[in-house]
Amino acid sequence: MSPSLRTRIKEEDESSSADLAREFEGLKVEHDGRISFHGPTSLFQLPSGALNEAASTSRLAVQHEARKERLINNAWRERAFEQMATMPEPFQYLLDSHWCWIQPLFNFVYRPAFTRDMKINGPYYSDALLNAILSHSVRWCKSEPRIGHILDSFDGGAQFSHRAVSGLYDSLKVGHLGIPTIQTLLLLSAQECGRGNRSQAWLYSGMAFRMLEDLGISIDSRKYSDSAHLSDEDIEIRNRLFWSCYFWDKMVSLYFGRSPTMQHSRVSPPRTVLDDTSEIEIWTPHGVVFPDGAHYPPTQAHSTSCFMKMCGLAEVLNQILIHIYDPIRQVSEAEFYNCVIEQARNLAEWWDELPDYLKLVPTSLPPYSPPSHIVILKYATLTFYYIVHALTMPSLQESYDKSHLVQCMTSATAILSLFDLYRRTFGDAHVVLSLSYSLEPWLQQQQQQHQQFHTPSTFSDTSRHVSPSHQPSPDASSIAASVAPSGVNTSFLPGYSFQQPVADFELSQTGVPQMAGAHLLDGMPNALMTLDNPGSYEITPEVFEAFSYAEPITTNMTPAFEPRLG
Repeated sequence: MSPSLRTRIKEEDESSSADLAREFEGLKVEHDGRISFHGPTSLFQLPSGALNEAASTSRLAVQHEARKERLINNAWRERAFEQMATMPEPFQYLLDSHWCWIQPLFNFVYRPAFTRDMKINGPYYSDALLNAILSHSVRWCKSEPRIGHILDSFDGGAQFSHRAVSGLYDSLKVGHLGIPTIQTLLLLSAQECGRGNRSQAWLYSGMAFRMLEDLGISIDSRKYSDSAHLSDEDIEIRNRLFWSCYFWDKMVSLYFGRSPTMQHSRVSPPRTVLDDTSEIEIWTPHGVVFPDGAHYPPTQAHSTSCFMKMCGLAEVLNQILIHIYDPIRQVSEAEFYNCVIEQARNLAEWWDELPDYLKLVPTSLPPYSPPSHIVILKYATLTFYYIVHALTMPSLQESYDKSHLVQCMTSATAILSLFDLYRRTFGDAHVVLSLSYSLEPWLQQQQQQHQQFHTPSTFSDTSRHVSPSHQPSPDASSIAASVAPSGVNTSFLPGYSFQQPVADFELSQTGVPQMAGAHLLDGMPNALMTLDNPGSYEITPEVFEAFSYAEPITTNMTPAFEPRLG
């Protein structure tokens, strides 16, 4: 973060701490136990007397540590109970897939509370939420031999989607809304994104964000924990859910090229997670079957720190979307370039503060892919770095700073190298939308080169690196189709064979474009650095001119890649 941004956040934190000395007005406990928020203009809030004094800052610090200890102890206890419980297939298999591939990064569902309340039908469980999790996991698991035939009894998994949607609508009709309803909406939004159903994905996410406001989750729960009778677990879940929604808001806005909805303010929940038990868990790639003699080495998950760093990265993305890519807001050229420089600096500072165990340097990749959420974190970093500089490409004045082009080309090449590593380790079946979206920068390079030199050969490399599964993900195939100029043959996309994990993790990165180390700073493209060899920044006139043909690439995804399940 820039010094000005860091100072502003520090002032907001200090102000927030001071505000905690007084209770927050506007939260109401309904007759059915739900918590709702109404501001002073609301018909549903009566005038109240003087606010009660709350705990001092020092007392809050003591409470913080006590809450953390209680949450961690509870989480380990619930995980032990979960291990002893039995659940028939395919339910257990689909749940395990969710905890492995989706939960670590997006954190939609707080696992200890969900698994406990699933047994007792508690407040953090609903049938609609369970079916939304199962339905979302079907996409990844239906082609796996162990579970595919069992799903036939559930119409290939379509029943889970029907139950999730019908259960959601039943809740909306009677007004019985709570945190599981928001979580269901988020999962349905993510599922519809993967299917290419833009309207449904956008509307489901919007309902989730509105409901977040209705339940007062957008306000720091510590401000009203006493009046609303919130437990340690309640506060933890509300904090996590706010930042999950904040992150998803930025991602879905990025996917669809629209303005983000949620904004962080001084009264928002803090970007902290007290229960960090998932940080030290061992992560294994669920559902991936390696060839005989190969196995995935024991790897620490680092899920908590990855999620928190991704939320920090989402704050930078929010500024990029608002000040650089807002389709409505008009900015001057000077303001535009100042924003590019500031956000590039924020990204570089964010990278510098990233722990080493979350850094993935494209110039020295490991023999096997780290956990998927760590790879996606790196993908997002490179993608955001690309889009910061991408809009400067059409400006071809003689005085133009060509380092922006270098950053775009470097980021795009790094993305391709990481994608190859990911596919060789896990295969194609778990290539999620966020990974596929990040392929766009590299595909855009191919488009620009083709438009300049008018040769289909510029897309030939794609066939070696972008290989969808036997039933192709809409993400990679539709992005490739959207960037292919007329006359370019992209028929190779649906015909590819299914990519299985490789047997030898010691395979070299041959055949994959490697990063030019001269343009990297600790694995991160850096437009502000200086080079001993100024010629390293030189771009040939042909390549540079090719970027004059750059046009925004749609993120539309075809809905026809698989039958509708809803």
